[in-house]
Amino acid sequence: MGLLERESELAALAGALDEAAAGRGSVVLVTGEAGIGKTSLMTRFAERLGGGARLWWGNCDDLAIPRPLGPFRDVAGSARLQEALAHDAPAHVVHAALLEDLSSWPGPTVLVIEDAHWADQATVDAITVVGRRARSLPLLMVLTYRSGELGPSHPLPAALDALRASVSHYLELRPLSRSAVAELAGADADSVYDATGGNPFFVSELVSAGPGELPPSVTTAVLGRAARLGDRARRLVELVSMVPTRVPAKVLDRVMPGWPEVAEEPERRLLFTVTPGHVAFRHELARAAVRSSVPAARRRLLHAELMRALQAVGAAPSEVARHAEEA
Repeated sequence: MGLLERESELAALAGALDEAAAGRGSVVLVTGEAGIGKTSLMTRFAERLGGGARLWWGNCDDLAIPRPLGPFRDVAGSARLQEALAHDAPAHVVHAALLEDLSSWPGPTVLVIEDAHWADQATVDAITVVGRRARSLPLLMVLTYRSGELGPSHPLPAALDALRASVSHYLELRPLSRSAVAELAGADADSVYDATGGNPFFVSELVSAGPGELPPSVTTAVLGRAARLGDRARRLVELVSMVPTRVPAKVLDRVMPGWPEVAEEPERRLLFTVTPGHVAFRHELARAAVRSSVPAARRRLLHAELMRALQAVGAAPSEVARHAEEA
């Protein structure tokens, strides 16, 4: 699939690289929900790099026990830095080797750290040390991360605050417009847009799968995010997935008292949209993926709970009947 509606972001990155080549380095933050195209954007930018720029690309991984300094182990350039990492040298030794490597390279270095929301504390510390000195280095450091994954105890927000003076661009990637989806989906554009909300990953997978199919790749990705939720949050996500549109807050009040506190986690992880009166999935495709994973026997129980709650709040007979039939 083509990379659509990202030219302004590519131009911002190119401008930051020109500044780095002149010795005025900076940090660029690229953020957005899962599937919004952060990796695709950086891949396209890397393809456009000239021969004078050095590309370092490191990844943070979703591990129960993160690799200390994982992305820097991916990109270690000089022998001194490689040795420091190989021998688990103290942090100040690693930081000194890293800064020396960045300052001694004859051209600009593009340092991409992917999925910084999974960074361990040692990686966050190294990002802080390098980022705070970026202005005096021939460096463009790009951090990609999902803002929804940064919980209250995550170390990255404090580091980003420390980097404010070095940040030249904050690129929050937006979903594709309806017209861009039309370029990819053709005659099915309206249904694809309604199901995906313009999320590029969802769009590309749905177009590839064909009409009426739920792509396994989408199901896997959505369930992977839901698996990180606590037990009560997962129950709420399953409950809301039983309703094709949105669930009235007064219904949830009856089915699951105290649900607003539970909804905070899936809302922060950008699975839910929560308003004063309703709760809904951000993307219909995500709702369908969650619903498909719930065993049929459990779906009957959830529909029965919703049916009784709708009856209690005086909902329209048609709404009650739909859940009654499923139960």
